[in-house]
Amino acid sequence: MNRLSLFWWMFILLVLPELSRSFAADADTFSPMVSYQFLDSIDEPERGSVGTSPVISYQFLDAIDEPESGGVIVSPIISYQYFDWLGDENLTFQSSSSVSYFYNLASGQDVALLGHVFDFAGAPLPGASIQLFQNGQLKATTIADTSGSYAFANIAAGIYDVECSKADFLKGIRSAVRLQTGQTMSVDFSLTPRPMPPKIQQTRVEPSKELAAPPNAVTSKSEITSTETGNSRPKNITVLTHGWIPSWWPNKEDSGVSGWPKTMKEALLKNARVSTDIDIWDWKEDATAWQPGIALGKASKQGVALAQHLLTRFGTTFDRPLHFVGHSLGALVNAYAATFLEKQGYKTDKLQLTLFDEAEIAKALTEPVDYISEGVVTDNYQPIPVQIPRWVDSFESSPIGFFASVLHRDQAVHIVLLDVRVTPIIVVNPVRLHGYAIEWYQQTILNPDVAPIGFGLSSEINDLSTLPPRGTVFVQALTDEFSFNRFKPDDSVSFDIPASYATEAAKRTYTFIDQNVVQPINNVTASIKAAGRATADWIEAKALKTTFWALRVTLQGARSIGFNRAMRAESADSIQPTYAWIPINIPKSAAMMSFDYEFETSGSGDYVTVGIGTTRLLDIESDFAPPQVTVNSGLADISKWAGQQVDLFIGLFSTNGSPGAVTVKGIRFYQIAAPRLMISKADDLVLLSWPAEAADFNLQTTDILQDGTKWMAVTNTLSLDNQAWQVALQPLVSRKYFRLSRSAP
Repeated sequence: MNRLSLFWWMFILLVLPELSRSFAADADTFSPMVSYQFLDSIDEPERGSVGTSPVISYQFLDAIDEPESGGVIVSPIISYQYFDWLGDENLTFQSSSSVSYFYNLASGQDVALLGHVFDFAGAPLPGASIQLFQNGQLKATTIADTSGSYAFANIAAGIYDVECSKADFLKGIRSAVRLQTGQTMSVDFSLTPRPMPPKIQQTRVEPSKELAAPPNAVTSKSEITSTETGNSRPKNITVLTHGWIPSWWPNKEDSGVSGWPKTMKEALLKNARVSTDIDIWDWKEDATAWQPGIALGKASKQGVALAQHLLTRFGTTFDRPLHFVGHSLGALVNAYAATFLEKQGYKTDKLQLTLFDEAEIAKALTEPVDYISEGVVTDNYQPIPVQIPRWVDSFESSPIGFFASVLHRDQAVHIVLLDVRVTPIIVVNPVRLHGYAIEWYQQTILNPDVAPIGFGLSSEINDLSTLPPRGTVFVQALTDEFSFNRFKPDDSVSFDIPASYATEAAKRTYTFIDQNVVQPINNVTASIKAAGRATADWIEAKALKTTFWALRVTLQGARSIGFNRAMRAESADSIQPTYAWIPINIPKSAAMMSFDYEFETSGSGDYVTVGIGTTRLLDIESDFAPPQVTVNSGLADISKWAGQQVDLFIGLFSTNGSPGAVTVKGIRFYQIAAPRLMISKADDLVLLSWPAEAADFNLQTTDILQDGTKWMAVTNTLSLDNQAWQVALQPLVSRKYFRLSRSAP
């Protein structure tokens, strides 16, 4: 007989009879889950020997009918909860008023959760860990017993996420489990074991010339204008860097150098009080993309190119005050440039960074789901260099950007611009979504004294001898766009967001990527073909609270005999690149692809080329990535291969000799959210409208909905108004149906 059974026999034979003499025979309150034993009167509990309970124990500090408010409930006596019957020979219940059953008393914790854990074949999984989370906070943990059973008792009612994990099994997640008062909930788990590693088949097939070629050179140019008209060298250098340029936007020129950099340059030429060279960095070739996440991956190379341009133009030892001004992705380009210059010896005490909405929208739209693969994943895109410049002022005018005042508070002075004008600043065009910061700053160039912050605190105006400390936050007053509430670095910051931020246009803005869809590569049935040292296995990943096995491929470069263009024996010093072809089925709805990567070393000249078939998609260079840190690749457009079975190419090369190693993991696909078609009335006309970013959709109509319906193109004039496509129709006499379609009618 085990210790537990022996203990209970002694308890039943010796303790219960004594307890029954101490109380009047009151009717028991039945609870199927929780029982409590008391050695003496509840009002005067005997503090005798303390028994232990593996599940539940309580002490009532006052009478049950008059519980002490806030009293801690811990029992010095004994109580047990059983979820499986021990058998009549081991346990019998005797009637006793001293055996009380507790349901919904002072603790408010009267909910129980239990279940079983099985493997995929239905066998019990003992030792599995089950955890309860509420609002992301761990609330309780337990371990499944030898039969795979687990139980939580004394749980506060509420909504929980329940996670079950065991080594070499895929974590099970049950989201939003609602536990109600007086309820016993059962949640079972069936865990999937780690699959066998994909087979690696060595091949002598080489990549196409396009895939094997070195990374493309940076395409960009510079336009420098000086406030000096004579031969004197200006004292300062000001760099203006534009952000993302939407390829689908009809007036995309306004998003590049022809937009705000041009108007800001003209304002600086007239109003700068310190002589300045004004340098406009034009990187439109890399900045132009359908989605900002595609351009995001080019920011690091552009930043290095910008720094090298400055060193070439102004000398490798220039020490003039330098003011970087960047909008969105342009702020990231400037941050990379500043980091490169600092490594070359430029003193950060002469550097100023002005950020306009510092690319928060680009980062949010790049990785819209809570995807987590093995390791610490970072986006590697930070708007402020590690060596913080002397003066960083960050202007945030979008809801996404507002969070920057918290994320980077101690690295800059933050200016929260709520846009108190009548016209809402949030519109469908994502470029103009956070454009108010630029508009506001340019007004301070024209009148530097109009606000306590802005151009009045810049190296083009003064020597920056008096600056607010880092962590200071200025919040625009709702009554005047040039008045601010100031919060010191140690102050908590609070402000109200205007009602204009909740407009329908704002709701439509965040639909570039369908945030409910992520499709990973979680099944490779064919062998992975590889040349060189390649390994593949499966790791656990998570997206939208769903876990799955994600592919991980590691490529290791090496020097070897027997590799050249014809795969014939060569010298012992020949370099062996390593590459692999992964067979994948791209979902029919997929538009973009993303993955995580990690280089073994940095600055080694290694680079990874990713492609499909013979088409090059991405180049990732170790010179622009931290070593041994998992980084996201950004997005690549793979829409032309949607619904096809293809070979995904991953190659590791080096420009400086033998390549090191790189790991690629968490390959996943995204689909584009369908644009929303809206109908409204304007005077005597009917207006149909949809977001401007859906420029490749056609408006179609039909009189009847049925199988085989033929849709016809709407030929009315299409106009662009308030960042939305619009078609005006005369009032309809008969019923008509409309839709948006990518296909031609």
